[in-house]
Amino acid sequence: MPKFKVYNAEVLPFGEVAVIVTTAWFNGGGYPRAESFLILPDKDHTLIANQLSFDATSFKDSPISLDETFMLDEALNQAKIDLQQYISKFARENGIVLPFSGPAVVGYEWNHLALLWMRGNHNNALKAIAAKSELGELSDQLRSILSLPVAKVKQI
Repeated sequence: MPKFKVYNAEVLPFGEVAVIVTTAWFNGGGYPRAESFLILPDKDHTLIANQLSFDATSFKDSPISLDETFMLDEALNQAKIDLQQYISKFARENGIVLPFSGPAVVGYEWNHLALLWMRGNHNNALKAIAAKSELGELSDQLRSILSLPVAKVKQI
C-alpha cells in the first residue's frame, strides 16, 4: 500500500496544472495521520499544506475502515477543496465562467516529482514539502531528488 500519492490537477483548460501530494500513516500510538500538499500554478508556486488526523484508531460500529486508503482519500479531498477555492477566487477576480465539474485529477508515480524538479518546476515548494512532511518515506524520496541537476531548456 503506498503511503503517499502524487497527482496533477487541471486548474483551467490549456493552463499549467497544480500538483497534489498526499500522505497517510499511523503514528506510534496507532492513530491515523494524513497530509495534503497542493502546489498552485501561480507565479510563486504557492504551497498549501494541511495535516489531517483523528483521535480514534477505528470507526467503531461502522462499515467504514479507518485505514491508510481512507486517509489518502481524505487528504486528496482536502487538496481538492483547497484547489477549488483557489480556482473560484481566480475565476471571480478574472471574470472567468467556470464549468460545473471540478478539476480533473490524474495520478502519477512518485518519480513525477523528480521530473518536476529536473524541469525547474515548483522547486521551492518541493523543498518545503521535504521539510514539512512527517512521513519519512516522502521526505526521504524528495531529499534524494533535490540533488539532481535541473535541465537547461532552450528553443532551437
